[in-house]
Amino acid sequence: MERLKQALDSADAVVIGAGAGLSASAGLTYSGERFETHFKDFARKYGIQDMYSGGFYPFATLEEYWAWWSRHIMINRYERAPRPVYDDLLKLVAEKDYFVLTTNVDHQFQLAGFEKKRLFYTQGDYGLWQCSEPCHDRTYDNEETVRRMVAEQRDMRVPEALVPRCPVCGKPMTMNLRADDTFVEDEGWHQARERYQMEDHIRWQNAKHFNVDSNVIRNSILMVQIKAKGGEERVSFPVRDLYRRYRTNGAEKVYQYVKGTLVDLKAGAAENLGVLNQILDFEAIKSRLILRLLNYYNNQIVLESCVYRQVGDIAIVLYIDVGVVQQNSMRNVFTTKVTREIFENWGKTKEDEDELFALALRNTAQRQPYVLYKMPFRFKPTMDTHNMERIHSLEKEGFTIDKNSITCLALSTKQETNGAIAIFYPGMMDRLCEVLDDDLYLVFSGIDEVFVHPVHGKMELSSMQKSLSNMNQELNDREEIVTRYMYRYSRERKKLMAI
Repeated sequence: MERLKQALDSADAVVIGAGAGLSASAGLTYSGERFETHFKDFARKYGIQDMYSGGFYPFATLEEYWAWWSRHIMINRYERAPRPVYDDLLKLVAEKDYFVLTTNVDHQFQLAGFEKKRLFYTQGDYGLWQCSEPCHDRTYDNEETVRRMVAEQRDMRVPEALVPRCPVCGKPMTMNLRADDTFVEDEGWHQARERYQMEDHIRWQNAKHFNVDSNVIRNSILMVQIKAKGGEERVSFPVRDLYRRYRTNGAEKVYQYVKGTLVDLKAGAAENLGVLNQILDFEAIKSRLILRLLNYYNNQIVLESCVYRQVGDIAIVLYIDVGVVQQNSMRNVFTTKVTREIFENWGKTKEDEDELFALALRNTAQRQPYVLYKMPFRFKPTMDTHNMERIHSLEKEGFTIDKNSITCLALSTKQETNGAIAIFYPGMMDRLCEVLDDDLYLVFSGIDEVFVHPVHGKMELSSMQKSLSNMNQELNDREEIVTRYMYRYSRERKKLMAI
């Protein structure tokens, strides 16, 4: 115990890993006297012996199901633990740089005063509901309804009017707990994970003490410097990717991959360095300003030092187009974010942002012209352009599309990279509304394309939501996700809204 105290006193940072034992020690027991006090009637009628097993009981009606769960949630989520274990733990780390990683779902850390930004609940939260399907990646606070359920239930049943249903598809809601593969990882969950990954306290502190590049340690990246005319350029290789290649193909293939990449990139390094060397000269660089889309919550910490606009959970970020490098059969566009420091070195202020974003949007449209495809009805949404009809007449006056003849329109760029930004090109959303004679539903399948649906078309909203969820979970890497929401554009209000 004395060694632990000394280690804690001398530590700059503390990572707390907590499981069910911590809450049990605080008095949140699921059996015995506490169970009898709150669930005696359920025990007699259904034979349930503890709170844990009661959560899996196959109640005949939703009214009974929510009578059980509302009591369970109330005493384990909205009431403080009987003993001050969490309070005592906070006293030990309050002056430290701490972070909590926990599988507990009872919210006791926050009830004791731990900062929300320092918590990651990996397995869910008793205080959240989700669609039981689920048809979309969103959760809903339940406190107000739970308190009413507890107050108004009679004979182990809640009123039918209080039974929660999904606002999108109408199916019953369920608990946001990781019981199976239907668990919804919503914005808050990903935001918390991002804080944990970006802060990465153990590696961050090692970097500080050993005076090593923290980005290399924190993100596990192999950095290689390429010498070129005008200076040196760094190339990064994610170690996880290299290890996967090693396990699949062996060390020789990894060597060939790294060597081939360096040869290809070195060919364009001199030109790219020329651009980077002019990065503080606004007049020299302004024609290279472009915009790219990122998910705000996946990149929140990085974006704190960048110039961006936010629409819902989408960040429209200001970048500099450094150049294009041919790598094997692919043309890679290299970009770098415009930081606040660079922005201020240009002599720009907050008042200049509108003008710069308009300039960057025009540049993006010129450098990356849009392409639009018609996707026949019943055709599965995917960016396989061989099976789609390209539209060349969007600018032609009087051109229209029968919205009942298509599933949707697929919008990207000629390069098929950074294609989702095309929906924000000047006048694009209004023109698509005219062509389809309808408002728009937008499904951002990733950073490279967006699917445009007429609001009164043949495809149901719940199907679009499910399609978006599947693409984010099965097809997109984390950095490729633009949003976890559907968006609707109103031509009358000229407004884009998350739904």
